[in-house]
Amino acid sequence: MDDHFNAEEWAKMPVRDRARSCIVMASAARKLAERDSALRDEYLVIAKHWDELAAEIEKASLEV
Repeated sequence: MDDHFNAEEWAKMPVRDRARSCIVMASAARKLAERDSALRDEYLVIAKHWDELAAEIEKASLEV
């Protein structure tokens, strides 16, 4: 996994792939929450944000 975010590459990705990437990141954050009780709540917040971003990306793609 890359350790950086490339906005140019992200913008070039098909909308479906961007939403899918968000879902994958949400899943990864939930797995981290299961393994790290000290940061569990923070990881779950991050997962929620990734899920919300995926939903917004999908919603926006339907409005175009």
